[in-house]
Amino acid sequence: MPSNAAYDLAVVGAGPAGSSAARRASQLGLRVLLVDKAAMPREKTCGGAVSNRAQGYLDFSLPLHLLDSECYGARVRYGALSSEGRCSERIAVLVSRERFDSFLLQKAQESGAEHRMAHVRDVQDEGRTVLLRTPVGEVRARAAILAHGAHGNLYQRVRPQDTLAESGICLEARVPAAAAPLPPGLIDIHFGVAAFGYGWVFPHGTYCSVGVGGLRDRFSRPREAFEGFCEGLGIPARDIRARGHFIPCGGVRRTLAANRLFLAGDAAGFVDPFDGEGIAYAIRSGQLAAESVHESLRGHEDFCAGARGYTARCHSEFGRNLGYSLLVTRLMHRFPDLLLRIFAGDRRVLERYLEVPMQDLSYQGFLAWLALRMPVSLLKGALAARRTA
Repeated sequence: MPSNAAYDLAVVGAGPAGSSAARRASQLGLRVLLVDKAAMPREKTCGGAVSNRAQGYLDFSLPLHLLDSECYGARVRYGALSSEGRCSERIAVLVSRERFDSFLLQKAQESGAEHRMAHVRDVQDEGRTVLLRTPVGEVRARAAILAHGAHGNLYQRVRPQDTLAESGICLEARVPAAAAPLPPGLIDIHFGVAAFGYGWVFPHGTYCSVGVGGLRDRFSRPREAFEGFCEGLGIPARDIRARGHFIPCGGVRRTLAANRLFLAGDAAGFVDPFDGEGIAYAIRSGQLAAESVHESLRGHEDFCAGARGYTARCHSEFGRNLGYSLLVTRLMHRFPDLLLRIFAGDRRVLERYLEVPMQDLSYQGFLAWLALRMPVSLLKGALAARRTA
């Protein structure tokens, strides 16, 4: 029996996950509605780093006008220790999220997705269709991908709400580039300013993204930490308007789909818990969710199999690696005076880690290498501590 749905797929949220899902589904021939609560462009709380991994998932190149700056490495600090690692190849580009997200939305529309601005208040799986309720009316589709981020309660139709130990909080602001100068091609990472997290300075040409982020159950005073971080950089915190945002802690096993409802991006919990990268996993999970919906619709609407297949593909492509990232995060922050000192005091450790976002090394491989490197790094850390004492 045919459904009475106006669309094959409804996608909620026009960020990287939602727009990527809508584009892929449209390319596969599905009738797609992409719904977002507010007009684009709009500013988002994010450092704006788009890694090589993220760019590799796209079937188009980012135009030069979107690129604020390029990243070839990082300067990492912990207390008085500091190390600087640089790669011969570009690791990431820095973008302003309002322009980046608008561009991804444009690419989704070019592929045939219909875009509508409306706040989705509720979504219900009614068996053969999915019903979306908005202030301007109801929408029916044969399936839905929820890509609305970590805020709201729609994702709870699929999985439980994240606990404080499974969720992080970030505060971020934009300051003039001259207020936080950096060596060309580097980003700045400061460990020790946020529990199970870090502070950052990311260059965007005319401005820098300055922020702090940490795990919610360990990071009880984010505003105080943010102001202290800014003051430490020589930036008067009273002059800064910071924005806050919840992000999930990746590496935690979560339910990703339930019958005709699929989660993607932050709604699914796909954020690297160590370095905070989420854009790459948002893009790829959106694409995988769209492909699973297409397969389910083509295969006599066996959505239970589609949900299992989606979960398996996400775990295979990046979920397992995020699990090892969570292990690295817990070890680093469980023994900060040992492991974070090594990370910030041994340039070779940092350079080896940079192979992870370059996709030349997995977190499991980095952890195994670090275990072998520990005696040398401990000696270097002890010598560095004496020099800075």
